[in-house]
Amino acid sequence: MRLLVVCFTLAAWLSSSVVAGWSPETSITPSAVGASAPALATGPDGRVHCVYPVQASGGQLNIVYRCWDGVAWSTPYDLPSPNFKEPECDIAVGSDNRIHVVGIWRVDGTTNTPYTVYYWEHNGSTWVGPTMLSSGIGSDADSCKTPRVAVDRFNDVHVVWTQGNMTGGAGDIMYRKRQAGVWQPVYNITKNPTGYAYGSVSPDIAVDRLGNTVHVVWHDDSLGGNTFQVWYTNNTNLGSPSAWLSSSQWFMVSFQVYGKSPKIILDRNDRPNIFWIDKFGGSQNVQAYRRWDGTSWTYPINLGAQWFQDGVFDQNNVLHYVFTQGDPLELFYRTYDFATFSNPELISAGVDTQKVDFAAFALDGRNSPVAVWEERKNNSAAKIYYSVRRSCGVPEPVTSFSAKGFDGEVRLSWSNPLSPGFSATMIRYKTTGYPTGPDDGYLVCDRVGIPGTADQFVHANLSNGTTYYYAAFAHDDCGNFAPAALASATPHVISCIEAKHLSDGTYVYLRGKSVTGVFSAEGCFYIEEPDRTSGIRVAAATSDLSVGDVVNVGGSVATRIVSGVQSERQLAASVVEKVSQGRPLRPVGMGCFSVGGAPVGPYQPGVVDANGNPGIGVNTMGLLVRIVGRVTAVVGSYIWLDDGSHIPDVAGRLGVCVRCPSTPSVSVGDFVSATGVVEGAVPVGWLANRRQVRIRSASDLVVLN
Repeated sequence: MRLLVVCFTLAAWLSSSVVAGWSPETSITPSAVGASAPALATGPDGRVHCVYPVQASGGQLNIVYRCWDGVAWSTPYDLPSPNFKEPECDIAVGSDNRIHVVGIWRVDGTTNTPYTVYYWEHNGSTWVGPTMLSSGIGSDADSCKTPRVAVDRFNDVHVVWTQGNMTGGAGDIMYRKRQAGVWQPVYNITKNPTGYAYGSVSPDIAVDRLGNTVHVVWHDDSLGGNTFQVWYTNNTNLGSPSAWLSSSQWFMVSFQVYGKSPKIILDRNDRPNIFWIDKFGGSQNVQAYRRWDGTSWTYPINLGAQWFQDGVFDQNNVLHYVFTQGDPLELFYRTYDFATFSNPELISAGVDTQKVDFAAFALDGRNSPVAVWEERKNNSAAKIYYSVRRSCGVPEPVTSFSAKGFDGEVRLSWSNPLSPGFSATMIRYKTTGYPTGPDDGYLVCDRVGIPGTADQFVHANLSNGTTYYYAAFAHDDCGNFAPAALASATPHVISCIEAKHLSDGTYVYLRGKSVTGVFSAEGCFYIEEPDRTSGIRVAAATSDLSVGDVVNVGGSVATRIVSGVQSERQLAASVVEKVSQGRPLRPVGMGCFSVGGAPVGPYQPGVVDANGNPGIGVNTMGLLVRIVGRVTAVVGSYIWLDDGSHIPDVAGRLGVCVRCPSTPSVSVGDFVSATGVVEGAVPVGWLANRRQVRIRSASDLVVLN
């Protein structure tokens, strides 16, 4: 087989490396006796999750979890365990932001039991586990090693490990899947026959981001002759036992005499990329790499003495990875676009480095590189260090910066620039005028962001009636700030009519409103401004409210749909606070033609009649009103009142529809007054509301004959 050889020298790399972009190496385990072998995974929210074994003062290795949010690391958390020796771990995060960790320890902490694979999950609120995945039966010869975990597009969990003393007495590659929350039986992928001295070890796993394939690599001595080869297999039905390839269908990735320690990464097209250690016919170990290009496996590339540690593909399908090289070993970063390797960048750069090993790598939510690694210094025990690659270069300003005043708060929104140097948006404020620079005024927030994305922030606990002036500064990680984007707003008490003009999903807090109608059977009530200028429906189940109560209501603005048509604005309440018991508001008297009124803005519908003629005048949806007229029809609990406007309604009826709580004691021809709220009502086949008043009790309907 033809071999493509690409070799580099450390001296050449160091002369061209760029170190300014990486933050100084910093230990995240400064007080630990020792720590080792970190693993990283990025969640869909952009946070980078890390696990690593750490040795406490008691001597035991415990698996610890931390999270990088782009600014700082979270407090270390010791995963639930019996505090036995836990020397290895791996981590993956699903699209649901749930965190999955695997590790090993001996069942009872003694050498009489095998190292056994265990699993933990953070379900969004707490850590659950550990759950035993391997058998846990036998002696040290039955121990498990190198557990690896991946998550598929359905958030099912896939785990592989090597386990000794299996079918042929040597090691085998074991696989287990959790599907829909249930762990399936363990499956032996390799099923090695007798006669292997070494068996199958060092597995790694990857699962399609969009497809259905589980990819697994490992190395073994199955060809004999004291040689080792790297093998690849897959399962195209997301781990179904019947879909694993037979041994005759496995692909031998290596072809020299010393193929070991493979690692697999999928590109953005779900194609496998494999790194492993080989000799390429020489006496020295080198790093090898090859990939599946969609048609065939590429020729191996000899990367020399650069020991691949970890990597990930970005959205442009460029590989970012870290590797170690040198004497002593230091950590480097570079990229590869399938044609060209970037100049390497030195990360660890410590003059006191004794050895860097076991590095992990991730891209955070901004596609900024994050590296963690195990390092020994000055003959001391290993610690875990980290560094992040700074984005430098003055970004463009933020766009679409706006400030909207609400009750005691201002809601800020903006779009981050597309500039590659963009890191975060800092917002500052003053009440005497706009801040003149990033050091002027008071800090509101400094939001780490992704270039080109929208963001928002709520500036709370403000004084109503005071104008707040804001300046938003996009900046990089190196202290460079873009020109300011400016906006101002004045917090104030929000009215019902103002809430009705907001888009669906906007959270508002309406303070000091009066209850005008309670309809518990339908889980709603109506509130109104004390000055009777506007009202709104509130969707909330309450049992202790009465007409006249003064309330504070918080919730999301929404649109009520009736007969498939947008009918009226409402508040889906999450907070209802009864402030006091006040006097019921007096209704607004009006003619029948004025009920409902015209639509207002893009969100608040008005009314029409049976001929499609729209309502005109002030929109009175949700308002407590009183109308007077002759009863023109009685149908069950509905009546129609006409004051001479002769408004056509369904089935040839004339007047405004009045909805009663039960069959009313009125007759056609009676002259009555009706008091109630104007509610949304769309007859089947109509494209807008009819005019409809909903009375609250029988006393709201008064016969005036």
